[in-house]
Amino acid sequence: MTQILKEGGKTIIKTGSRIDTMNANQFEADIQPALKDGGVDLEMDCSELTYMASSGLRIIQKTMRTGCTVSTGTFRLRHG
Repeated sequence: MTQILKEGGKTIIKTGSRIDTMNANQFEADIQPALKDGGVDLEMDCSELTYMASSGLRIIQKTMRTGCTVSTGTFRLRHG
């Protein structure tokens, strides 16, 4: 289950344990509100992630591009 948390000026997206072909579209829809905040500092917390399909990698790549090029914020990927 995806969670979006705000800590200070940072938005943290917690991925949950799996991003696969069955839930990738829902994951992408869940994180859209965080991406619409222009200029945010995004951190994707993958510490609980045990499996990711290529569809999940595509979403992370798209999120990174959005966070780094569209907004004036930053994007970090955390695992472990």
